Amino acid sequence: MNSLGKWMPVLCLALLAVGCDFEESRGAERDTDGESAWNHAEIVFYDVGQRDSTLLRDGETTILIDTGRHDDDRILSYLEEDEVGTIDLLVLTHPHADHIGNADVILNQYDVSEVWMSGEEHTSLTYERIVDAILESDADYEEPRAGMIRTLDNSRLRL
Repeated sequence: MNSLGKWMPVLCLALLAVGCDFEESRGAERDTDGESAWNHAEIVFYDVGQRDSTLLRDGETTILIDTGRHDDDRILSYLEEDEVGTIDLLVLTHPHADHIGNADVILNQYDVSEVWMSGEEHTSLTYERIVDAILESDADYEEPRAGMIRTLDNSRLRL
């Protein structure tokens, strides 16, 4: 297992427990009083059956962590209800079917800018479908490592 696989649970907890670990980017706009125009992050936990899926939004940035089982598509209804139009970052914590099951559908139905996976491979048909969907999409692919910093719009993520 590579370093993201070991750190992915910590990443998810850090993103969720510490205000998403979103930080204002140095180039963020300021309002008329010179204060940061930072939007507060929104965290939504979706019950997708056997596991959860998590949506993180700060107004401009949308991050989706895990997508639930392939035979339970309620994540799609949740995303529609919450008026998700694009997904800046799709994080798939590990390749078990109950975490990545709907990622291929999401990649086909939404404009996904980037996908993060641990790099851990799996032999399931679900995993193969997801890899094919990533390759067929316009999304960038990354296997992030501890210490990496990524800026998305006015949000900065630190692993």
